[in-house]
Amino acid sequence: MSCWRNDSRNGRRPTRPRERLRGKAEGEALALQKLLKKRFGAVPSDVLAKISAASLEQIDAWLDLVLDARSLDDIFGPTTC
Repeated sequence: MSCWRNDSRNGRRPTRPRERLRGKAEGEALALQKLLKKRFGAVPSDVLAKISAASLEQIDAWLDLVLDARSLDDIFGPTTC
């Protein structure tokens, strides 16, 4: 995927690979949070903090577990809440 071009018609600016990866991680983190909430109800703040601090690879691993997990502990280990 190439960087966006400066285009006064749409206001986009060039992006760097790091910015694209950060955007992808943020999007996957939001998807993970939504799936967790739908499957298990309210997501504890310590789990949200783990998700916010996680790498893209870790988030992908958690996404792979969410549908088969019986509890949040199956995905994240023991939680404090």
